[in-house]
Amino acid sequence: MKIEYAATLQQTRHLLRPAIQIILISFVILLGVRSAQAATVVVSSGGNLQAAIDSAQAGDTIVLEAGASFMGPITLPNKAGATA
Repeated sequence: MKIEYAATLQQTRHLLRPAIQIILISFVILLGVRSAQAATVVVSSGGNLQAAIDSAQAGDTIVLEAGASFMGPITLPNKAGATA
């Protein structure tokens, strides 16, 4: 019975990971205002998500590699030009 529970928990985590990534990406996109010079920053597995967030400008998009995990804490600083 414990083995079945562990498999179910792993499956649940596997299913939640993409949803969490989509939520995080959406949140980052909503922080910025689209500009003519918007950039797309791709953060690969093992990459520095905080550095990407810190260097992002209003309107930029941060894309996380599918299936990648990022450890926190993550800080979302106030940015010039961002709307609440």
